[in-house]
Amino acid sequence: MANVSVEDLINQIGSAIQEDMVQGNSQLFPAGSAGGVGNFLQNLVRPKLETLLSTQATIDATVSKAFSKFNMSDDLVENVMQKVTTPLWSNATSSLTTHHTSSTQTGSTQGQYYWDVYNLAPGTENSAVQFAVTYGHYAGSGSGGITDNRPYKAIYSQHVNTVLNPGDTKFTFDPIVGSDNYEDDFYAINISRPLYKERLDPGNWELKLSGSVGGSPTANIYTFTDDSGQSTSAGTGSGARVFNIVSGTIDGGQVGTKHYGFVYPDVGLIVFSGQITASVGWTTDSGTGTLNHGRFYNAISSSNYFKARSEEDVTSTHYFCRVHSSEYNFSNNPTWANQTTGIPVNDEFKNDPKAYITTVGLYNDAKELLAVAKLSKPLLKSFSREAVVKVKLDF
Repeated sequence: MANVSVEDLINQIGSAIQEDMVQGNSQLFPAGSAGGVGNFLQNLVRPKLETLLSTQATIDATVSKAFSKFNMSDDLVENVMQKVTTPLWSNATSSLTTHHTSSTQTGSTQGQYYWDVYNLAPGTENSAVQFAVTYGHYAGSGSGGITDNRPYKAIYSQHVNTVLNPGDTKFTFDPIVGSDNYEDDFYAINISRPLYKERLDPGNWELKLSGSVGGSPTANIYTFTDDSGQSTSAGTGSGARVFNIVSGTIDGGQVGTKHYGFVYPDVGLIVFSGQITASVGWTTDSGTGTLNHGRFYNAISSSNYFKARSEEDVTSTHYFCRVHSSEYNFSNNPTWANQTTGIPVNDEFKNDPKAYITTVGLYNDAKELLAVAKLSKPLLKSFSREAVVKVKLDF
């Protein structure tokens, strides 16, 4: 409706009545009854016009309204932090039950330092590195007869520099059997960086190791997790949290009191004391035979069970999109209104318009679309119904 005031309409009606009176055509107001015209216009016509224009303004506003501004103090909640845990391995799998290596890598110089472990045979579709296994020795013992740049010594030093505090030169493992040289070597699992996201979920990993390589797959199976569920606080090393590796399961918790190494969830690292071999039942080679991390891989692949989850902090912003009773009850959809006249196609909607909300768009001040939220099912909207749609954006 064109912009017109009540005063404009009163003046136009008054002029038309006066013209009829002058011409003697008015049956309602005979000539000389100007006072009656004034009373009629002010007391009867004006209130009805004011109501009519107000109603039309409301309709115009609701029909044409496409945007609603947020009340930033009531409709927006920012920086909502929550921890999200998801299956660790590729393809959203929490349990890794098959393990594969690449013969190209294991037989190379790189293979003297570590072996990559895949979920599927390397080169096949969806095959990806899940973690790497390695062995480190403080003095480089067992490095295949190599005297310069011994791989095992390099691995030990690398891990010391990664997770221990400045000045520390050895891991402070607890003695598992005996008290000789129990801090000198370790077996480690380095989880693929893209998989653990921000961190390995403490207490939510479980690894089985077998001491029966080449024998029965169910004999001498040992299960390990960490003691984060029992610890009141985590230790720290070079800024990274650290928990003890213990015998036990995710569901059952810790069994016994022995500590078999350390887990550093913030860097996706699991470090077993070298003495783990005495508990599980494989032999650490101090000479030039089978690579020690190859023996460690066999203990893992023979049990074929590594369950774990990743964890990350997600920051969310919540937008409360409030739809009041007089808003968004009309639609421009051709199935709702005649595109020429604008009259609702459904006769029921002429006196009681209804619409269905299916999508909410978030725009900036320049009316540029920034985000779209889809409702799980259409939401009925009418003059007798209001709605609040919460849109959550994660960062």
